[in-house]
Amino acid sequence: MLRGRRALVVGVTNHRSLGWAIARLWHQEGAEVTVTYQQEKQRGTIDRLIRELGAGADEIMALRCDVTSDDDVLGLARHIQSGGRGLDALCHTVAFANPRAMRHGLLGGTEEGESLAAALAAQRAAWAEAMDVSVFSLVALARELRPSLAASETGASVMTLSYIGADRAVPGYAAMGPAKAALQARARSQI
Repeated sequence: MLRGRRALVVGVTNHRSLGWAIARLWHQEGAEVTVTYQQEKQRGTIDRLIRELGAGADEIMALRCDVTSDDDVLGLARHIQSGGRGLDALCHTVAFANPRAMRHGLLGGTEEGESLAAALAAQRAAWAEAMDVSVFSLVALARELRPSLAASETGASVMTLSYIGADRAVPGYAAMGPAKAALQARARSQI
């Protein structure tokens, strides 16, 4: 069904990753898949998953891409564009919130011995990081991959993953609920 198509899955972490499940299924359907992982220490895990799948380097390629790094996003886009063919699918499976933003919820909180000013600054930074990683990364990737997506002969798709916590209050989901809601709003608008 996907033979001859090129797909990019951003944010594979391990065998339990939804990104890996998507990449595996797309590969089984015949797509040429590139997956990204954030940290170099994850490389061994990703390589092992690819080997276990029995895929060759021409079938599934793994690249490091920290979506908070403009250089990494630009480098990924250059690599995809260097393939000389369009990109048929971009799947964004990236999400992160600092445990502090998850632990203290919407109203924030203080750590032991922390001043209110320091707590506010730390909470702001944690929420900004959650939005950068979980939402803006899709904007940056779609923007930089636009030439490759536009070159798809079959029409490209850009997709992302969300969670019910974007629509409902979920205990312990604190900063990720608003981040996923923002991600959904961004995905519904024209990229």
